[in-house]
Amino acid sequence: MKLLKDVTQYCIKVDYYHWSDEKGEYTLPLYWCIDDSPARIIIFREKIDDRLRVFDTEEEAKEYLKSHTTGFNVCYENPRVVKIKYNFNENKWEEC
Repeated sequence: MKLLKDVTQYCIKVDYYHWSDEKGEYTLPLYWCIDDSPARIIIFREKIDDRLRVFDTEEEAKEYLKSHTTGFNVCYENPRVVKIKYNFNENKWEEC
């Protein structure tokens, strides 16, 4: 039996393009999430929350990324798979 403290999951993180008058163009690392509307739109969030698209294995996450992107992205760069694990001291999911 697996305990939650032993569970590692995987998600997708991207560097999302932003612009401000102070900084100019820059990127912000965001997690790939799924909107809970019936359309199931891909959204990006700064923190890990209940909308995060998670995978049990790194291979599953890579395959999903490959099958759900075209290789040409207008709003982000550097899509990657990252490991997450539950931190019981902080009571939240975190990147490993």
